[in-house]
Amino acid sequence: MNCELVVAGNLSLDDVSLPDGSRQKNVIGGDALYGALGARLWCPGVGMLSRRAGDFSPESLQRCREAGIDLAGVPLFPGASLHSLAVYQADGGRQFTELSPPGTREAMSPRAEDIPPAYRRCRAAFLSALPIDNQRELAEAFHRAEALVLLDPYEGDASGRREAVRDALRWVDVFLPSEEEAVRLLGPLEGERDFEGAARTFASWGPGAVVIKRGAEGCLLYERAEDRFVRLPCRPTRAVDTTGAGDTFGGGLAAGLLRTGKLVEAACCGTISASYAVESFGPQGLFEAEGSAAEGRLEAYLKEKRSGEDSGNRN
Repeated sequence: MNCELVVAGNLSLDDVSLPDGSRQKNVIGGDALYGALGARLWCPGVGMLSRRAGDFSPESLQRCREAGIDLAGVPLFPGASLHSLAVYQADGGRQFTELSPPGTREAMSPRAEDIPPAYRRCRAAFLSALPIDNQRELAEAFHRAEALVLLDPYEGDASGRREAVRDALRWVDVFLPSEEEAVRLLGPLEGERDFEGAARTFASWGPGAVVIKRGAEGCLLYERAEDRFVRLPCRPTRAVDTTGAGDTFGGGLAAGLLRTGKLVEAACCGTISASYAVESFGPQGLFEAEGSAAEGRLEAYLKEKRSGEDSGNRN
């Protein structure tokens, strides 16, 4: 496969307890999976860069291949998989318990040495929430290979390693923190002006564009060259499970940038990808989603967006 877009991140095997009392064991997950599934709706050449332990079943890997994801960048690695217990409650609450031995995340996170030669020819790389040292290494490698680099920070590093995050952003084109990560990096942020100021600050560290993910409120986009802000709402849908929504959004946005070259249009693609992520437990809905249906959702979303803009202009 000719990989246009590489999604780097962790893979996991999770035990899931659903509100109806049913349980599922060793369900494949992780930010690399969600990001790649969000991207493949808009881009036919998506490769995954991660590390997998020997406990991943052939069926799980085959399901990724059937979804059109290239796995040349997912070598078998000694050690244990990232593993957690996810308990979903009837009121929409959820609780995660980490089951992995200490140090597993660091050991199973990809590094620059893991990048296959074919992946170094990609047009874009989306770096999901890996430890910051790994992200910096990967960001520099892909930047030097002349790829567009998008980075979603790891929440733990946003709290204690601000300067390391800032250093990594020298190699990044688009930075995608969540509200919480923005607060951890810069301190309390309350109103719209605070978040706009945060976006400008992040852009001053290197990226030409910043996308602050704001959960149910959608996202705030900032383009440094034009000093322009745009706010996009979420697509209205019944949210069942928001796990992986941010990763799916990032993957969809990265693919959208390759497709359109425009940040706002790309974020609309990411918004549609995320809508599939939240509609079912785990990645099931994303595996089942089809590009043609996603195109239909995108068209309807853009139509509603234009209608809202026209109403605002008349008022």
